[in-house]
Amino acid sequence: MSDCSGLQTENDTIHNRCSENMQEEQNHVERWLNLNPQFFEDYFMRCASPELVDRWLAKRTKRVQLEDKREDSHQSNADTTSIGDDDDENDDHDVDTNSSDSSSDDDNQDNVDNDTISSRVDCNWQKFVRYQRQKFRSQESFPTRDDSIVTSPSPRKQYLRKSKSFTTYDGNLPSTARAELLQSVLKSKVTLPRHDNDNGEWKSHLNNQNQQEIFLALVGDISNELDLDRLCRKISFNVWMLTKVERCLLYLIEGTDKSKELTCKSLYIDRQNLTATSLVASSPDLQLDRPWSQGIVGLVSQIGEVVKIDDATKDSRCRKEEMYLIGCKIDNLLCMPIKDSQGNVIGVVQAINKKSDGVGFSDEDVKVMETYLTFCGISITNAKLWRMIKKESERNKTLLELTHALFEEQTSPDRCIDSIMERSQMLLKCQKCCVLLVDNIATEDLRFSKVFELRGDTGEKQVLNYTDKIGGRISEIKDEIASYVITNGESLNISNFSENHEFNEKSFYCKPDFEVYSLLAMPIRDNNLRIIGVAALINKMDGKNFDKDDETAFEAFVIFCGLGIVNTMMYDSVCKAKAQQSVALEVCSYHATAPKDEVQRFQDQDVPSVANYNLQSLKFDDFSLDPDGMILASIRMFKECEFLQKFKIDYSTLCTWLLTVRKNYRNVAYHNWRHAFNVAQLMFAIIKNTKLGNTFSHIECLALIVGCICHDLDHRGTNNAYQIKSGSPLARLYSTSTMENHHFNHAVMILNTPGHNIFETFTSEEYSRLIDLIKQSILATDLALYFRNRENFFNLASNHEINFDDDLHKALIRSMLMTACDVGAITKPWTVERKVAELISAEFFEQGDLERQELNLEPQRLMDREKKDEIASMQVEFIDVICMPLYKAFAEQDTRLKSLLDGVVENRANWLKEDEMMRKRKQPIIEPCVITTNGS
Repeated sequence: MSDCSGLQTENDTIHNRCSENMQEEQNHVERWLNLNPQFFEDYFMRCASPELVDRWLAKRTKRVQLEDKREDSHQSNADTTSIGDDDDENDDHDVDTNSSDSSSDDDNQDNVDNDTISSRVDCNWQKFVRYQRQKFRSQESFPTRDDSIVTSPSPRKQYLRKSKSFTTYDGNLPSTARAELLQSVLKSKVTLPRHDNDNGEWKSHLNNQNQQEIFLALVGDISNELDLDRLCRKISFNVWMLTKVERCLLYLIEGTDKSKELTCKSLYIDRQNLTATSLVASSPDLQLDRPWSQGIVGLVSQIGEVVKIDDATKDSRCRKEEMYLIGCKIDNLLCMPIKDSQGNVIGVVQAINKKSDGVGFSDEDVKVMETYLTFCGISITNAKLWRMIKKESERNKTLLELTHALFEEQTSPDRCIDSIMERSQMLLKCQKCCVLLVDNIATEDLRFSKVFELRGDTGEKQVLNYTDKIGGRISEIKDEIASYVITNGESLNISNFSENHEFNEKSFYCKPDFEVYSLLAMPIRDNNLRIIGVAALINKMDGKNFDKDDETAFEAFVIFCGLGIVNTMMYDSVCKAKAQQSVALEVCSYHATAPKDEVQRFQDQDVPSVANYNLQSLKFDDFSLDPDGMILASIRMFKECEFLQKFKIDYSTLCTWLLTVRKNYRNVAYHNWRHAFNVAQLMFAIIKNTKLGNTFSHIECLALIVGCICHDLDHRGTNNAYQIKSGSPLARLYSTSTMENHHFNHAVMILNTPGHNIFETFTSEEYSRLIDLIKQSILATDLALYFRNRENFFNLASNHEINFDDDLHKALIRSMLMTACDVGAITKPWTVERKVAELISAEFFEQGDLERQELNLEPQRLMDREKKDEIASMQVEFIDVICMPLYKAFAEQDTRLKSLLDGVVENRANWLKEDEMMRKRKQPIIEPCVITTNGS
């Protein structure tokens, strides 16, 4: 007993000091806020929830009504006020953030009401008890009002009228109005009975009444309580009053069947003045919970029977029980189960040390407690059901808000997923939420194209993209947990993550600055139930593991996540289809197929030999042929490579295809039909003059020649950067390698045109292989891809490690060859190279003019007409950065390609001379040339 008294005194001292320090800090904060009203207003506007504003309006309305009533009545007699009205005043626990003075007025009113109640009780206790009994009998069987939901009829009606006005005058609501209307719809319209003042003061006077009246009053006290925590405190306090003990504890059984736990919800310790204090409420850090089935409480929870010990010295279990009771010595003990209507144990009440001259607990005590705990079981069951209903209501509210957000945001998958993650954080309260999108689930080796992360504790967002292609391959991100979820198609709930050796070493969730101890992952499915990604929650904020309720709530979020992602993808597909349609219409309006008479004219002509055209020369004159001559020379290259015989290409179809391709090159300064033919001629010469002709298969050689002829189809004289800057439909249609993808798709469109498919005799497998090779060839002309791949090529070439039996090595060489031929003019004689430079400069200057005039942008130095006197120095830079390393690498592989390197070296020297001359003369050395049809 002395130990308990000393411990209680020490607890009271610590509690008083903490209260004083807390009060001092609160006063300091309040003074600072009074001195900084602008900060307070800004904080309120950013952080105040709609519920807080509603409560403030409700309280302000009530205060105004109360003041009006006081002014009208002019009466100070409190007897005319009903107890129910006092209860309403005492139960208004809302915090008024507007004025400290108004808060003090409410406190004074609460004190008046409390004094009124106390005076009545002192005058007539019998009347008060009868009132309690009458109120208990008149209670509704199923309450429909909750103390935590503050209602304000008048402001809500105004709120709804305001929302209605939007729909009346404007069918298209603004975004803010839609949000307000949604909040109005989501606002709870259920009202619950208000609670009595829960200060326990009136109960201390019940000791003078008979047992039956006390019992009924205490039953009425818990009959309409739906807040589980407050109900547990009331039950513990009432048991303390009924049994007159030193200490009373209430435990509830929580958790699943596999992981049950006894949670201490309330602890009351007796004071000398016959009152009690709750240490659980005032000291939440006390560790009073205990594992399932341990100690006397655990035994009672298992067997569901009463344990009564009159002399603790004769029962060894009491000594072990004292370990859970903060050093209190047990003299006698009564431990009883609380059961629901099905007879299942849902809680345990433990009363320690009966204050009755050491006699201990009587059979009458047990009988009274059994009867009272029956009512307690009903109230706890109702409170648990109400908590489940509130949680389900909150979940449904969040899902409705999420549905609204999904319909609001359809343009961006990223923003859609962000919205889903933010709301899942609000409901499930975890430290991190992740969404992983699958790149291609059909492959055996799963990879993820995009990962979204949201930190719940810091609000930090991160989006990781893994769609960039390097060397023809997607950069990899793998995760064993997500792969397991996708492979098995089921959720994964991991507790004690660090002890799970199957996943903890292989998951990208594990990072040096973030510890994972629990994880919940589920597959994301589209409308056809196909898995498109994985969603994961990591570490609950309260430190517990994810339970069945979390799984149920998260499952709903994952369903909405899948719908939202599919919705935005469909929207994106529609936008791309629209852009594709726009591009196709533009192309069709500009281009046309070759007329039949023109095709017949070329069919009837004799095709000169290779020697006549000098096609096998690496120093071929790019300007030696006219447009028709280039068609005939192209036919000769196909014949010389034996493509017509090997692949059974129809001659008429070949002529039609070549003429249509020529017609589909626009009349721009450089990237025209002449440039396409010259690139194909250089590729033909390399295949015929070097070992590469025998290294590559016939289908690879065909793909290279066709790729060169088509590699700049429908070029507009502007580069990829300009397409993105101008926001053209092409840029929306192709996010990377914009023009190159367009060139390839345009080539496929021509092949699909009736009478143009030169590959019509191919099998489906051969056709698919050839089209894939052509696509690789055309995309390789994007210098951005060249820079990504060239280091690998240079290393293989310098170390003589190129293996032509390796498909990846051959693909790399084909890509490098496409670049070498595309910029091949730099290897030609000086007269050819200088004229090509003039054409390129003219085209670049046109783009620079467009950027300056239409986009209001300052063009790059290479495209700035005002810097045309720097062309020579820029050409030297172009040779050093791009050309020289590439041709050196090829010269090391085949000495017959050294002439290309020699041409580059010679042209570099000529450009240096031109640059020196320009510096001396201070005048331009190149004037834009006159552009003729088809680049001739």
